[in-house]
Amino acid sequence: MVTNKIISSAKASELTVTDLAALSGTSRGRITKILKSDTYGISLDVLVRVLGPWVRR
Repeated sequence: MVTNKIISSAKASELTVTDLAALSGTSRGRITKILKSDTYGISLDVLVRVLGPWVRR
């Protein structure tokens, strides 16, 4: 699942919520919700953008 990949990648990286929000072009609040597995109302497009920094590496 995309959310699980985001959470595991975030834990393994040294990126802060603020860094991840800036890289993905979304708010810190959305990043926090995603990292808590609360993705209700968050589109797949946003999840893929958040996952982007780890896919591009």
